[in-house]
Amino acid sequence: MEHLAVFSAAMLPTMGMWESIPIGPDVGLSLKQTYFVALLGSMLPIPFLMAVLYEITGKLWELQPPNTLQLAGSMVQGLTNRETVVLVITAIPCFTANVWVGALAAALMKVSIRKAMPIIAMGDIIAGLIIIILSGNMT
Repeated sequence: MEHLAVFSAAMLPTMGMWESIPIGPDVGLSLKQTYFVALLGSMLPIPFLMAVLYEITGKLWELQPPNTLQLAGSMVQGLTNRETVVLVITAIPCFTANVWVGALAAALMKVSIRKAMPIIAMGDIIAGLIIIILSGNMT
């Protein structure tokens, strides 16, 4: 039951790893167990979310007037490495839903799902470690 509390908290965009990692030790899980359960919970909805986001953004790109599409395309092409941007957005735990925002960024910047999934997972791993360090739960 303790694992379920951490797992379900990590799945929610309003809580994410910011809330699930401190919950783990409070319900009796070790830091290692908490980290891996929170990581699994936060990554579970991402493939489904990305499928929906890619469908929506694909339709939005089609609906845009030509000048707007050219402007947005030139802004996206101007980025040196879109994958790095997705990694940084996902890895910095500024907001509770960092993997959700990373998925949205990947969809908006047209990073393929195949490339985006491991990048978002890597960013989530980094964000979890940062949260552990900032929360002081190093034991």
